Amino acid sequence: VEELLPARDRTISTDAPLTRQDMCGMSMNVYKSLTGQTDEDLGEPQQLFLDTSDPDVLNAYSLDLVSEKSRGIFAPEDTISRQDYFTSTVQLLDNMGYSYTDEIEMDLSTCSDSDELMAYAVQPTKVLMCIGAIEGGQPLQPNREITAEEAVLIMDRVVAYFSDWQEDPVDPQRDLGEEVSELALTKVGCR
Repeated sequence: VEELLPARDRTISTDAPLTRQDMCGMSMNVYKSLTGQTDEDLGEPQQLFLDTSDPDVLNAYSLDLVSEKSRGIFAPEDTISRQDYFTSTVQLLDNMGYSYTDEIEMDLSTCSDSDELMAYAVQPTKVLMCIGAIEGGQPLQPNREITAEEAVLIMDRVVAYFSDWQEDPVDPQRDLGEEVSELALTKVGCR
């Protein structure tokens, strides 16, 4: 868990809301871990924002994992909603080479508040449900701030799924649902 959290001058409380800067740090830790790249490999990021020069923020932005708040402003200390975290996490998967189809047939109506999802977050939410990173049948609470604990739990599940996928990539000729079902069957008995 600690390797997922970004190294910062302050300790991140697990029940505290995750900030945009912390999310970038987490995403970059995962990206570097899974690709084997280092900060040196990524090079000196271009300074793009007036309110932060954090290399993880700048690298995450250059990899399209996050977007700016407004022209030249990143707002690193702003907290992040669950649906924004879902979206950024799927962007990370996409950047890592996990391509998903837009036709994932997940029934979001099993979540009592799925109608609160913004349009941009519907597909990422389906992807995370499909791979088991978030649970169906539970309220999604898309507009609530995500805590560091929730973010680490979801990211840990994503990393585990990605590692399994890397070992046995999805055959594009097969249905993603079949692939997920087969993967799920290999996990019978796991927590």
